[in-house]
Amino acid sequence: MAQFAVEFLEKQHWLDAVGERIGERVGHVYERIPNGPAVREGLRGEWLGHPLHVALSDVPIGAWTVGLAFDTLEVTGSGEFAPAADIATGVGLAAAATAAATGWSDWTMSQGRSRRVGLAHGLLNGAAAGCYAASLILRRGTRTRRAGQVASLIGYGLASAAGWLGGVLVYDRELQEERSRLMAATNR
Repeated sequence: MAQFAVEFLEKQHWLDAVGERIGERVGHVYERIPNGPAVREGLRGEWLGHPLHVALSDVPIGAWTVGLAFDTLEVTGSGEFAPAADIATGVGLAAAATAAATGWSDWTMSQGRSRRVGLAHGLLNGAAAGCYAASLILRRGTRTRRAGQVASLIGYGLASAAGWLGGVLVYDRELQEERSRLMAATNR
């Protein structure tokens, strides 16, 4: 079933037009900021010789996993874990912004099937971040706290699906090899 989902995404050529528009907008951002090309290279981890996105994506996933554990403890009657759950949710959301910046920089280097799967990966992560942002807002109200926890749970599911697609990109579809070849070509 999982392989079917990836193959389905890879065949969605309409994503090319969407990806082209998003890629143009990402490119315009780098054109407008001071030292845009250097910023893009920095976000891709070229200074480190290793992609930053792969390492930074663990931070929101880890924080949201901790938040889920604390939410579970709170729901089962341990209310003292509520502040920890809220902090973990916020940390995950802040870290997701950084991971997204590095991911979009990597994604601009992709092509074809990898680009389509990468776009779905990014959009799922964006939806997850939206759920977590809503969760933070909802958690502030005593009457809406449970709705905030549900929003986190939905976000966790979306982030898990996005993470799985990211793994497909890096390991199964060898995006890493494509990236390494491109980095080697630009460093000559």
